[in-house]
Amino acid sequence: MIPVIRVAVASYLLPPLFDRLRAALPQTVNASSIEELRARVEHEGSMLVIADPCRDSGRCAELLAAIHVGFPSCTVAVYTTLTHGLARHLLTLGAAGISDVVLSGYDDSPAHFEDLAYRVAGNPLAATMLEELRAELSALPEALQQAVRMLYAHPLRFRATDDLVAVAHMSRRTMYEHFKSAGVGSLRLLVASGRVLRAISLLQDPGRTLREISERLAFGRPDHLGAQIRSLCGLRVADIRSGVDHLAVASTIAGRIRHRESTPANELVPIRTS
Repeated sequence: MIPVIRVAVASYLLPPLFDRLRAALPQTVNASSIEELRARVEHEGSMLVIADPCRDSGRCAELLAAIHVGFPSCTVAVYTTLTHGLARHLLTLGAAGISDVVLSGYDDSPAHFEDLAYRVAGNPLAATMLEELRAELSALPEALQQAVRMLYAHPLRFRATDDLVAVAHMSRRTMYEHFKSAGVGSLRLLVASGRVLRAISLLQDPGRTLREISERLAFGRPDHLGAQIRSLCGLRVADIRSGVDHLAVASTIAGRIRHRESTPANELVPIRTS
């Protein structure tokens, strides 16, 4: 069975609100301070932050605005109650571009939080990549379609083609035949593209270093990550830091995946598996 898509969620809430949030998203970790909340974004890769901006006399609102600006791949949402000082904090957050606001007792149903998590899991760059490969995916059995979707939702779970085999519950030979028939020429590059796309998304966060991203995504040294990005889409890290066209990146990578590799293996840096 294909596991439910999950994202790393960090919160900074008092018990009544946190209890309701965790009932919907059991993976949520509640920080004990705003310093811990920031650390969970910076060092532990939380992709969704849900917090009450009124906590700590408004210091939480300032941190949420800073996270939104410094780590744009992390979605920031407000979960709070109607209080006298709320409007002032919402104005601060709105000016920073934060628009996801959930009010206790009004729209804090489990379905609302689940929808928010699924939206975050649907990374825009990964979604563009899946759209680019739509024709190939439609020619695959449902089990393999789901496996590829998982590859882009949870790239660290896929280090080799055997991981696709395990998720799809079919033999390696059968899987290769299906992909070949669908027009996918390089399964190695397909698997590699999951972590490369996640790295490209994270590199657009000015608050993250190249070394931090390389270690988090198990590329080893930063130059290994840089070489993987260049081999798949021809971009340098500096190009990505300046902003990228998602459609152009997905189109280039899809083109590499569709065709059998012509680049000698020794010119491509292998993705580390440990």
